[in-house]
Amino acid sequence: MLGLGELSTKKFWVISIEDLIIAKIRWIQNLVSERQLEDIQNLLLNSMVNRNYLKYWIKELSLNTYQIKL
Repeated sequence: MLGLGELSTKKFWVISIEDLIIAKIRWIQNLVSERQLEDIQNLLLNSMVNRNYLKYWIKELSLNTYQIKL
């Protein structure tokens, strides 16, 4: 869910909130970080997060969620 955005004449890449959460969960697979866990919890407060997408990719990538409530 990475997309190309455009603002005036500038182009830039945009990551979805779901992919940001997955990236942070992947980060904590190697180094558990309270900061990353806190960031994930805060991102999950957004009611627009597609939890089915998250659950699919967490399972597909065999990620440990460290009991994060999805």
